[in-house]
Amino acid sequence: MNASDHAGHRVAWLMLVMGLAVMGALFVLVTKGMVRGLDSGHPVEYLQSSCIAGAIVLSILPILRILDLVSLPYWFVALLCGDVYYFILSLCLGLYLDVTWWGDVAHSITAAIVASTVFVALCVVQARSPPHVALGRKGGIVTMTFLAGGAFGGIWEILEGYTDTLVGEAYMSYGAWDTLGDLRADLVGLVAATAIAWLVLRKREPEQVSSGVKVGRKAVRGRL
Repeated sequence: MNASDHAGHRVAWLMLVMGLAVMGALFVLVTKGMVRGLDSGHPVEYLQSSCIAGAIVLSILPILRILDLVSLPYWFVALLCGDVYYFILSLCLGLYLDVTWWGDVAHSITAAIVASTVFVALCVVQARSPPHVALGRKGGIVTMTFLAGGAFGGIWEILEGYTDTLVGEAYMSYGAWDTLGDLRADLVGLVAATAIAWLVLRKREPEQVSSGVKVGRKAVRGRL
């Protein structure tokens, strides 16, 4: 293991411990009734479940890095993890219910990050594909980024509706107009991320975009 691997492992362990510590502390505060989100109207079990889900999501990438299964650029991991912190902290602080526009901004940011994740994943697939296999190259990658990112927003809203139906409470969905507003905000973030993907591919090849991604100990640099 070289110095770069050691540094990557240290950062991964730090991220893992920090994520579990922050989400654990928030869970305790929620349980003790010490967060503003409860006063704003969020049920205690909803906030507790969100803290647990946040801890799980924040653990995935560090564990993959520690096990040398997947390594992603630091800036990309920071975006993904930052979005989780943003979401959970916003819930606990009651910002989604107290600030009318907060949910729209959150949905736009999340949609942009999801689309960016799809974009990087497609570039990795293109880089690892045999020479005779292509995703439509740049135009195909941009189109699939938009379609897959948009599909995720719709699937998320469906899951919100079914979750509330199963538990018998309006934890995640607040009616048809709320759902439409969320999808509209998703579209804003999706268009922004897709436009950035298009601009990136005007100057860089998919193989260059994926060069910071490592699977195991072997960097993805061109077709493997």
